[in-house]
Amino acid sequence: MTGGPMRPRQQWLLIAIAIIGGVVVWMTAHDLFPYLSANHDEAVYLQQAAMLLEGKLWLTSPVPGAFRPWFFVLDGPRLYPKYTPMTALLFAPGVAIGHPRLVLGVIGAGIVWLIGSITAEAFDGPTGVLAAAITIVTPFFLFVSATFLSYAPTTLLTLTFALAYIRTFRRGAQYAPIAGVAIGLAFFSRPFTAVVFAVPFICHALLVIYRSLGRQNWRSSMGIRLVVVGIGGLSGVCLTLAYNAMVTQDPLTFPYAAFAPHDGLGFGRRQLLGYSIEYTPALALRVTVQSMLELVTRWSAAGPIGAVLAAIGAYTTVLNGDEVDDQPLSDRTVQRLLLGVGGSVAVLEGYFWGVRNALGAIGNPLEGFAAVFGPFYHFDLLVVLSAFCAAAIVWITRTVRPRLRRSYTPVQYRVIGVIVLLVATPVAGSISHGQYERVWADHQNVTADRATLNEPFERRSVANAIVFMPPVQGPWLSHPFESQRNGGSLTDGPAVFAQRRGPRMNFDVLDAYPNRHPYRYTFQGTWPSNVTPVLLEESTHEGTGFRFRTRVQAQGHLSSVSVRLRQGHIYRTYSAENQSLRETISSTIRVTNESIELVEIAGNTVSNETQSQPDRPISGAVGRADFRPGTGQTAYPLPDGTRIVLSIGIERPNGTHVTYHQWIDVDPQPDADTVRFLWPGTQRICINETTCNWNGTYLPQTETAFPPTVDMNTTWEPIADPGG
Repeated sequence: MTGGPMRPRQQWLLIAIAIIGGVVVWMTAHDLFPYLSANHDEAVYLQQAAMLLEGKLWLTSPVPGAFRPWFFVLDGPRLYPKYTPMTALLFAPGVAIGHPRLVLGVIGAGIVWLIGSITAEAFDGPTGVLAAAITIVTPFFLFVSATFLSYAPTTLLTLTFALAYIRTFRRGAQYAPIAGVAIGLAFFSRPFTAVVFAVPFICHALLVIYRSLGRQNWRSSMGIRLVVVGIGGLSGVCLTLAYNAMVTQDPLTFPYAAFAPHDGLGFGRRQLLGYSIEYTPALALRVTVQSMLELVTRWSAAGPIGAVLAAIGAYTTVLNGDEVDDQPLSDRTVQRLLLGVGGSVAVLEGYFWGVRNALGAIGNPLEGFAAVFGPFYHFDLLVVLSAFCAAAIVWITRTVRPRLRRSYTPVQYRVIGVIVLLVATPVAGSISHGQYERVWADHQNVTADRATLNEPFERRSVANAIVFMPPVQGPWLSHPFESQRNGGSLTDGPAVFAQRRGPRMNFDVLDAYPNRHPYRYTFQGTWPSNVTPVLLEESTHEGTGFRFRTRVQAQGHLSSVSVRLRQGHIYRTYSAENQSLRETISSTIRVTNESIELVEIAGNTVSNETQSQPDRPISGAVGRADFRPGTGQTAYPLPDGTRIVLSIGIERPNGTHVTYHQWIDVDPQPDADTVRFLWPGTQRICINETTCNWNGTYLPQTETAFPPTVDMNTTWEPIADPGG
């Protein structure tokens, strides 16, 4: 085998395979991830790409807490991603034309072509073509390349560096700046990944320079080329430091460190958001071994078959070879560089604790992101596995073919070849099908859930809207609602998305967008697989005062009425002994810019008599500890930006306890002697518990979750005289 330039026919075949690989990646991204994947970092890169198209490295907002996307740093009024913009810059052309997944196809095709070309340089043309074909049937390649994450784009850059570095020695100095810029940009994209990949090449370059010094010809053409490569790489480092200084005000503080100071390289206490561990060398060894086992058994081509072939290829072509290596970059040297990449990536990536996080539970291959994407921090191993797997197949073929031709007639030789294909193809196909089937099904389940969540936005379009999203997984936008993300600004577009973070912040958002119409996205059910989502149109109303009357289906006895707000609690409790069964029960509150008052319960004016908590909870009531003894007060001063919660508890003869909740967000305007509120408010119905989450959300326009005997309705009316 002789590495070097490929024949024209081989080059065209490699290009065709690369195009096929790109199309497969694009189709996977389009069909399997129409709403993006389970890794919500995708929305970060896409929004960052949109920001770059607007010429922005960060966003600003008067209410930044309501607009903070997932994995964005909150720095005063500024919001910027914890990732550098290199990956987003590659995605930006697709975002600009409205078809971002086309870029994924281009990146996938580029990776396939580069792997084939590098393999051809290390071995020969046929081996390079075969390596490219092996790449596109590797599940590791497919599922990682079909997502808007940084791993495949960074690998595109590191592989560009590797090929240009090889050709710097073999074809001319014009490849030296390409190699330097590529590894520099890879550093800008993922610094540690670039360094880990470059380690074998750096060692080789130093060795070449050392030998040149020994011969006193360090100013030779090759030495100058390596200096150019080094300058290009260092320019990427300088670019990264300059970016750090611009966004974090410190060149040595990376954005990810500004986001989470204990999220980084090394051992010791490591923490990201609310999750922290003690990362030790022993744990790093465990996660490295687990990652490699997952890679070679589940994520390489045809599972363990591909990994075994790669091992054979490594042994036969490098470790067991006898080529005299007296050139700066012989085939054997290139092959050893590839092996060096394999060892460097496999071992050194364990120095980053993120490898542990990707695994989920150690020892359980069905948990964590690695269960559905593979050990993606080791994505650069793709070139090593594909190259040496192809080399093994070519070596076996070239070793066995002459012997078969000597021992059998041409007809027998062809029959044997057909038999081998008939046996090997279904075996490899069966293994590959098993690899893809489970992972594909897992991703399809996520996509099905996302399709349900996105139905309200697909059923109706909004214009000039401010859409409030629920804080399902913490104080973040685009987590998990990746499709409902803002673009490159917080002012343009048919809809601006904000998070529902409480009354005060909600009203601040409305004040910041006085010309946009508010909507609220909410849902009823158990998150995330059994929900009924809706997009509710909201409106604000302002006046001197308002009455709110809530009527509920009782089918039983009134047990309690309470009005909660953040600085007070009005309540009444009742015994079933002195009541008759009621079909419906109502309660009325009055709100002015000064106070909130409970004025009516079940048609009776509320008095100020003292009431206390019963000695024992009413049968069937759950969690009644929040009903505290009190003075029977009927009114409280109204603070600015607060939520009023009117709750009505019903005890039914069958022992069921139903609690109805009506939320109303209000905001007094002292300067105008008025009060405003946002409508409609949230309604929840809790059965056999006093409080509940989204599973108790009441959506009368789509309601199917509650029996017909459970129903509530709240109406409001202005009052001209706040004292009346």
